Amino acid sequence: MKLNIFTAAAVAALFVFSAACKKADKQANSPAPSETAVAEANDSTPSKSPTLSTSDIAPTVLIGVYTMSEVQHAGKVTMVPPAYAVTFVFQADGSFTRMSKRKGKVDHTDGGDFQIAGKDALILNVTLSEKDPVSNPKPRTYKFTLSKDARELGLLGSDGKLAIFRKETKGSPN
Repeated sequence: MKLNIFTAAAVAALFVFSAACKKADKQANSPAPSETAVAEANDSTPSKSPTLSTSDIAPTVLIGVYTMSEVQHAGKVTMVPPAYAVTFVFQADGSFTRMSKRKGKVDHTDGGDFQIAGKDALILNVTLSEKDPVSNPKPRTYKFTLSKDARELGLLGSDGKLAIFRKETKGSPN
Protein backbone atom coordinates (compact mmCIF):
# COMPACT_ATOMS: atom_id res chain seq x y z
CA MET A 1 0.00 0.00 0.00
CA LYS A 2 1.37 3.38 -0.99
CA LEU A 3 0.46 6.53 1.00
CA ASN A 4 0.13 9.90 -0.71
CA ILE A 5 -0.92 13.29 0.63
CA PHE A 6 -3.76 14.95 -1.25
CA THR A 7 -5.43 18.24 -0.57
CA ALA A 8 -9.06 18.27 0.48
CA ALA A 9 -9.66 19.88 -2.90
CA ALA A 10 -8.43 16.69 -4.56
CA VAL A 11 -10.78 14.60 -2.44
CA ALA A 12 -13.59 16.98 -3.31
CA ALA A 13 -12.70 16.67 -6.99
CA LEU A 14 -12.99 12.91 -6.61
CA PHE A 15 -16.43 13.43 -5.21
CA VAL A 16 -18.49 15.63 -7.51
CA PHE A 17 -20.97 16.75 -4.91
CA SER A 18 -18.78 19.51 -3.51
CA ALA A 19 -20.08 22.04 -6.01
CA ALA A 20 -23.68 21.35 -5.03
CA CYS A 21 -22.94 21.53 -1.30
CA LYS A 22 -21.95 25.15 -0.86
CA LYS A 23 -24.20 28.15 -1.13
CA ALA A 24 -23.34 30.46 -4.03
CA ASP A 25 -22.14 33.27 -1.80
CA LYS A 26 -19.85 30.96 0.18
CA GLN A 27 -18.39 29.48 -3.01
CA ALA A 28 -17.03 32.81 -4.14
CA ASN A 29 -15.42 33.60 -0.77
CA SER A 30 -14.23 30.15 0.34
CA PRO A 31 -10.50 29.57 0.81
CA ALA A 32 -8.96 26.40 -0.55
CA PRO A 33 -9.56 23.44 1.79
CA SER A 34 -6.68 22.20 3.92
CA GLU A 35 -4.64 19.12 3.18
CA THR A 36 -5.99 15.67 3.96
CA ALA A 37 -4.38 12.29 4.05
CA VAL A 38 -5.79 9.47 1.97
CA ALA A 39 -4.41 6.05 1.33
CA GLU A 40 -4.18 4.95 -2.29
CA ALA A 41 -4.14 1.29 -3.16
CA ASN A 42 -3.71 -0.19 -6.63
CA ASP A 43 -6.68 -2.18 -7.80
CA SER A 44 -6.08 -5.42 -9.65
CA THR A 45 -8.60 -4.52 -12.37
CA PRO A 46 -7.42 -3.21 -15.75
CA SER A 47 -6.80 0.52 -16.02
CA LYS A 48 -10.15 1.94 -17.09
CA SER A 49 -12.85 4.16 -15.70
CA PRO A 50 -15.31 2.39 -13.40
CA THR A 51 -18.72 1.60 -14.77
CA LEU A 52 -22.04 1.03 -13.11
CA SER A 53 -24.25 -1.93 -13.85
CA THR A 54 -27.99 -1.65 -13.41
CA SER A 55 -28.28 -5.44 -13.09
CA ASP A 56 -27.25 -5.29 -9.42
CA ILE A 57 -29.73 -2.64 -8.35
CA ALA A 58 -31.55 -3.62 -5.19
CA PRO A 59 -35.28 -4.23 -5.26
CA THR A 60 -35.53 -2.13 -2.08
CA VAL A 61 -35.60 1.63 -1.66
CA LEU A 62 -32.63 3.76 -0.71
CA ILE A 63 -33.01 4.23 3.07
CA GLY A 64 -30.34 4.46 5.74
CA VAL A 65 -26.97 5.97 6.59
CA TYR A 66 -24.24 5.64 3.94
CA THR A 67 -20.63 6.80 4.45
CA MET A 68 -18.10 7.20 1.65
CA SER A 69 -15.29 4.69 2.00
CA GLU A 70 -13.47 4.83 -1.32
CA VAL A 71 -13.25 6.39 -4.76
CA GLN A 72 -12.43 4.29 -7.83
CA HIS A 73 -10.88 5.67 -11.01
CA ALA A 74 -8.47 4.54 -13.72
CA GLY A 75 -7.85 1.16 -12.11
CA LYS A 76 -7.00 2.63 -8.72
CA VAL A 77 -8.89 2.74 -5.45
CA THR A 78 -8.39 5.73 -3.17
CA MET A 79 -9.48 5.01 0.39
CA VAL A 80 -11.30 7.84 2.18
CA PRO A 81 -10.51 7.99 5.89
CA PRO A 82 -13.53 8.47 8.21
CA ALA A 83 -12.14 11.83 9.39
CA TYR A 84 -12.67 13.17 5.83
CA ALA A 85 -15.75 11.24 4.77
CA VAL A 86 -19.08 12.32 3.34
CA THR A 87 -22.18 10.77 4.91
CA PHE A 88 -25.70 10.62 3.50
CA VAL A 89 -28.83 9.86 5.51
CA PHE A 90 -31.73 8.83 3.26
CA GLN A 91 -35.18 8.76 4.92
CA ALA A 92 -38.29 6.83 3.87
CA ASP A 93 -40.18 10.12 3.33
CA GLY A 94 -37.84 11.04 0.45
CA SER A 95 -35.66 13.46 2.39
CA PHE A 96 -31.88 13.32 2.72
CA THR A 97 -29.13 14.93 4.77
CA ARG A 98 -25.49 15.12 3.70
CA MET A 99 -22.59 15.81 6.06
CA SER A 100 -18.96 16.41 5.08
CA LYS A 101 -16.11 16.06 7.56
CA ARG A 102 -12.66 17.63 7.51
CA LYS A 103 -10.11 16.55 10.12
CA GLY A 104 -12.86 14.71 11.99
CA LYS A 105 -15.10 17.76 12.42
CA VAL A 106 -18.28 18.52 10.52
CA ASP A 107 -17.29 20.94 7.77
CA HIS A 108 -20.57 21.24 5.89
CA THR A 109 -24.15 19.99 6.07
CA ASP A 110 -27.00 20.23 3.64
CA GLY A 111 -30.16 18.38 2.79
CA GLY A 112 -33.37 18.30 0.87
CA ASP A 113 -35.37 15.83 -1.17
CA PHE A 114 -34.27 12.87 -3.22
CA GLN A 115 -35.94 10.60 -5.72
CA ILE A 116 -34.97 7.68 -7.89
CA ALA A 117 -35.84 7.92 -11.57
CA GLY A 118 -35.69 4.78 -13.66
CA LYS A 119 -33.21 2.12 -12.63
CA ASP A 120 -30.08 4.18 -12.16
CA ALA A 121 -30.77 7.91 -11.66
CA LEU A 122 -30.60 9.51 -8.21
CA ILE A 123 -31.96 13.06 -8.15
CA LEU A 124 -30.90 15.28 -5.26
CA ASN A 125 -32.65 18.58 -4.64
CA VAL A 126 -30.74 20.57 -2.00
CA THR A 127 -33.16 22.89 -0.18
CA LEU A 128 -31.15 23.56 3.00
CA SER A 129 -27.46 24.41 3.31
CA GLU A 130 -25.82 25.06 6.70
CA LYS A 131 -29.33 25.50 8.21
CA ASP A 132 -30.15 28.22 5.66
CA PRO A 133 -32.80 27.76 2.96
CA VAL A 134 -31.51 27.56 -0.61
CA SER A 135 -33.32 30.28 -2.56
CA ASN A 136 -33.21 28.62 -5.98
CA PRO A 137 -32.65 24.87 -5.53
CA LYS A 138 -31.52 23.04 -8.66
CA PRO A 139 -31.99 19.28 -8.85
CA ARG A 140 -28.81 17.33 -9.65
CA THR A 141 -28.96 13.88 -11.22
CA TYR A 142 -26.33 11.21 -10.61
CA LYS A 143 -26.01 7.70 -12.00
CA PHE A 144 -26.03 5.20 -9.14
CA THR A 145 -26.13 1.55 -8.18
CA LEU A 146 -27.32 -0.09 -5.01
CA SER A 147 -26.24 -3.61 -4.15
CA LYS A 148 -28.96 -6.22 -3.82
CA ASP A 149 -28.58 -6.22 -0.04
CA ALA A 150 -28.59 -2.36 -0.05
CA ARG A 151 -25.27 -2.28 1.84
CA GLU A 152 -23.23 -0.58 -0.91
CA LEU A 153 -24.14 2.55 -2.84
CA GLY A 154 -22.12 3.64 -5.87
CA LEU A 155 -22.38 7.19 -7.25
CA LEU A 156 -20.76 7.93 -10.60
CA GLY A 157 -19.45 11.44 -11.22
CA SER A 158 -19.44 13.14 -14.59
CA ASP A 159 -15.63 12.83 -14.50
CA GLY A 160 -15.84 9.01 -14.46
CA LYS A 161 -14.93 8.64 -10.78
CA LEU A 162 -17.02 6.22 -8.77
CA ALA A 163 -17.62 7.03 -5.09
CA ILE A 164 -18.46 3.98 -2.97
CA PHE A 165 -20.57 4.41 0.15
CA ARG A 166 -21.14 1.68 2.76
CA LYS A 167 -24.35 1.40 4.74
CA GLU A 168 -23.95 1.92 8.47
CA THR A 169 -27.46 1.70 9.90
CA LYS A 170 -31.08 1.90 8.88
CA GLY A 171 -32.86 5.22 9.40
CA SER A 172 -31.37 8.26 11.13
CA PRO A 173 -27.98 8.27 12.89
CA ASN A 174 -29.31 8.85 16.44
